[in-house]
Amino acid sequence: TDGNTYAWGRNDYGELGDDTRTDRNTPVRVHTPAGVRFTSVSAGNEFSLAIGSDGHAYSWGYNGSGQLGNDTSTYHRTPEQVHAPTNGDNPANTWKTISAGYWHSLAIGSDGHAYSWGANGYGQLGDGSNDVSDRPEQVHAPTNGGNPANTWKTISAGDQFSLAIGSDGHAYSWGANDYGQLGNGTNTRSNRPEQVHAPDSGNPANTWKTISTGGSRSLAIGSDDHAYSWGANYCGQLGNGSSDDNPHSRPEQVHAPTNGGNPANTWKTISAGGYHSLATGSDGHAYSWGWNWHGELGDGSIYGRSTPALIGHKITVTGATFEPTNAPTPTWNPTTHTWDTTSPTHPEGQATVTIHWTLDGVTQTDYPINPYEYYHLYTLPKAGGAPTQQLAGATLLTLTTLTALTLTSHHITRKHHHTHQPTTTSK
Repeated sequence: TDGNTYAWGRNDYGELGDDTRTDRNTPVRVHTPAGVRFTSVSAGNEFSLAIGSDGHAYSWGYNGSGQLGNDTSTYHRTPEQVHAPTNGDNPANTWKTISAGYWHSLAIGSDGHAYSWGANGYGQLGDGSNDVSDRPEQVHAPTNGGNPANTWKTISAGDQFSLAIGSDGHAYSWGANDYGQLGNGTNTRSNRPEQVHAPDSGNPANTWKTISTGGSRSLAIGSDDHAYSWGANYCGQLGNGSSDDNPHSRPEQVHAPTNGGNPANTWKTISAGGYHSLATGSDGHAYSWGWNWHGELGDGSIYGRSTPALIGHKITVTGATFEPTNAPTPTWNPTTHTWDTTSPTHPEGQATVTIHWTLDGVTQTDYPINPYEYYHLYTLPKAGGAPTQQLAGATLLTLTTLTALTLTSHHITRKHHHTHQPTTTSK
């Protein structure tokens, strides 16, 4: 929130950008160029990328394959500006989006074209060659289908392969393809973008909202809001209910969660790690699947799984009693992340309110809100009108402490006010 950029972790080649090679287990400030603030950042394998407030791209860390894009192969401990492209239209050398992969870099220029630099042994630069490049070069137009203007909306650099969404809404991929991570129905690598195949089921328009590349596999959210995956699956990281060594060379829909929540199986964001996957559902909760030996699934265990499961506990508010009347069944509001109901009419004065709830489907001890007070609100009359009594108002019942209540023995009691007219209440 202070506008600065911070980094932590390994720092063998200055990838933290703090002008040292000292590992850090707490955040340290990145040494940004004078007068520049970074507006977006991306962490790769031992190097880092950023876009500055001046629109230019910056890089620091390991540079053995030219992934810093500064026309050298020397590592840098502080950010330096990425050179202008050797070809293409981006004459101002300004950028919209950037992504750091294993040893290569991708970016979308202010001209809408995609550019790449760094390692290229598998064709991951998408320039039609397998030659390393130490400064940006424009990614070629796709070899098949769509995207006639060769402009792009978003881009993601993976482990020796690349994935992007074109301005036509279709997904394109290039680079390594041993596990079918390009999603084009083959296991053949490509040094130019090829359109990702339509899923075997779902997403009939074959257009995409979000993409993410991980270790030899890809994830995406389709225009139908379902999640899809393709590529390596030996740790169950595709989330399709299996784990095997077979390549999955075209998108398959990610299964619905195994432990409740997200009933429509629709998603808002998705991210591919090395061997595990994370996503946020349309219900606002986070889910994970795949490899878990180091606890990367966040479920308190070290056991992997091949279908999405809710991270943490699932809290459901099943009812609310306003002494002695039951309110309508609460409903989840994904926008405000609250449970909403309408309080029943009640005489002015105090009332005991009891919240009924479950944790992972198991009924818990009722949560009391006492006292809860109904009261009158008066407003001034309109000009020329008679004084009126206004019975209106709203109450916010904050129950975000429910999870903590399962771990601690104390309850937090608040005093609430309300009118004796039914109004919407959030819990």
